[in-house]
Amino acid sequence: MLTREGSLTTTPPSSKPPTSRSFSTSSILRQTPTPTTRMAPPMGPFALISDTLRRQGIKGLWLGQTGTLLRETGGSAAWFGAYETSTRFFIRHYNYKSKSDLAAWQLMSSGALAGVSYNVILFPADSIKSNMQTFAELNPGVKQSSFVGTGKEIFRTRGFRGLYAGCGLTCLRSGPSSAMIFFLFQRLEQNFGYIFGLDGSEINGDRSEKVE
Repeated sequence: MLTREGSLTTTPPSSKPPTSRSFSTSSILRQTPTPTTRMAPPMGPFALISDTLRRQGIKGLWLGQTGTLLRETGGSAAWFGAYETSTRFFIRHYNYKSKSDLAAWQLMSSGALAGVSYNVILFPADSIKSNMQTFAELNPGVKQSSFVGTGKEIFRTRGFRGLYAGCGLTCLRSGPSSAMIFFLFQRLEQNFGYIFGLDGSEINGDRSEKVE
């Protein structure tokens, strides 16, 4: 999408000031010169794969893999770690026996904490990955900087705020979604675990033997 929009050429804006000002988006669009060319329809997934292989080779399909690997490994550790730490805190604080005793708000707050932790812990890696992918699309043929080099450039020009740009909105999305994920998982496992031969003690981590 970025390369398609960037390839359009527009007529130069008029030097005459507009006769009226408006804060309406529609008014602004009506005063904007229309493009001289039309955008081609977007390519489908198979065409994109073929185009990537043609322009960048097999390495193009793994562009940004380092950032994704760091985000998924470290982020997943933070995701499960924060959830387990939070649920165990509630179990100790309220003298519960297992996770099955936790209230809905306790499970969901633990899940929300997990979602926020997942993104905050290694969000810079995702920012660097996205920057590398965007640069490759907007600058075809230009040598791609390394993962470390791209990170240094972002930090040099925008500091830590650049590395965490968009983190707040991402956490606002991941917090509620992870809250629902862990809540539903725990309740489904609790109520339907018997299908897989699990009982309440096995589901909630109690490995003690049952007396038949």
